[in-house]
Amino acid sequence: MSDRDKKQQKVRDSIEIGSRGHYQAKLREKQGLKYPEYLNNVARRLGFKSYYAYVCHWRKTKKGVFTQREYLEQLAEKKGVRTVTQYIWKLKRARAQRPRYKHLAETLRTRMGELGITRAELARRTEIPRGYIGNYVRGYFYPRQKNLKKIIDALRLDYTIDLNRKRG
Repeated sequence: MSDRDKKQQKVRDSIEIGSRGHYQAKLREKQGLKYPEYLNNVARRLGFKSYYAYVCHWRKTKKGVFTQREYLEQLAEKKGVRTVTQYIWKLKRARAQRPRYKHLAETLRTRMGELGITRAELARRTEIPRGYIGNYVRGYFYPRQKNLKKIIDALRLDYTIDLNRKRG
């Protein structure tokens, strides 16, 4: 085993929860850290942004510990992309091109155009954050019922509620 492998094994052993709890507590006392800070430091040493990122990737693969960079490289290779950066940009473009609530978005844009209201003005009138309004107008999210009512009132739209409609 190389020094790096030994270091990673030591970190892996210190992360395990349950049987090694006493060992973990002693390490934390030595470093003077609270438990969440300690776990984040351990995960950062392995190349992850946080302990949560480490756990997510470990659970997805069930293969043990490897760096986040290696995980992204594997995903990029599976998708047939040369670099991790290209893979990330490809994901961002794909996500940006899939508004799910087009009908709502078109309705909002049309009515805002008729009234000459900007997104910022609609946000002020409804007291909903501008980012949320932008997501509704682009069709990425559907507003909660209370926010939808505020938007409908601000845009002076007629609406009816179908109580027999099944969710799905």
